[in-house]
Amino acid sequence: MTEATRIALGASINVIGLALIYWSGQLSGRYNAWTSNLRGRHRRGSAEPSSQAHVANVRIVKTLLRILGTFLVLSSIVVLAGV
Repeated sequence: MTEATRIALGASINVIGLALIYWSGQLSGRYNAWTSNLRGRHRRGSAEPSSQAHVANVRIVKTLLRILGTFLVLSSIVVLAGV
């Protein structure tokens, strides 16, 4: 892998990771709205979650997106360091 390719790859992974960390709240809210819409259209699946479950789902997805973003940022550091 050439130096320029490694830098481009590391920088793009870093940007994606930082975007996931920064917009994790908005992305989790939109994901939950999307899944609720799917549940409404396809009644044979699971029932609509309660308001407490909705809050818990948003918090869980937000946490998972932040963990993924942190992993990507740390991976970009490893790629940029050339390890």
